[in-house]
Amino acid sequence: MSRMKCRIWDKQNNRYWEDVNEGYLGRIEQLSIGPSGDLRMRTIDKMIHESMFPDRFIVEYHVGLCDCKGIDAYEGDIIKSEIYTTIGDCYVIDDMTEFHYLTRDLCLHMDDFEIIGNIHTTTELLEVE
Repeated sequence: MSRMKCRIWDKQNNRYWEDVNEGYLGRIEQLSIGPSGDLRMRTIDKMIHESMFPDRFIVEYHVGLCDCKGIDAYEGDIIKSEIYTTIGDCYVIDDMTEFHYLTRDLCLHMDDFEIIGNIHTTTELLEVE
């Protein structure tokens, strides 16, 4: 069974999660996704289930495609494309005049697109005039 590639938005710190591996300083904080899809945090001395930090994290999965620069596309990305078909759970900016939120179920194919941001750090891109 292959592991699904993902990134995790930390709503508490307003940034994407990065594991802390400083065991020599007594600090280890690693996030993982369990077999049933639940989020877990490992610290230097314990494992903490997501029920202890409800609604803190948003898991965004890789949609299986890369943009024209080779950057992996994830759920929540804002994408610029001249012509779009569908790409799972990404926002697609269509000629910078409108955007569409597309679900994983519609993930089909996209020939040429560029990731220009995401829904957390570049929300201004979603403001259509």
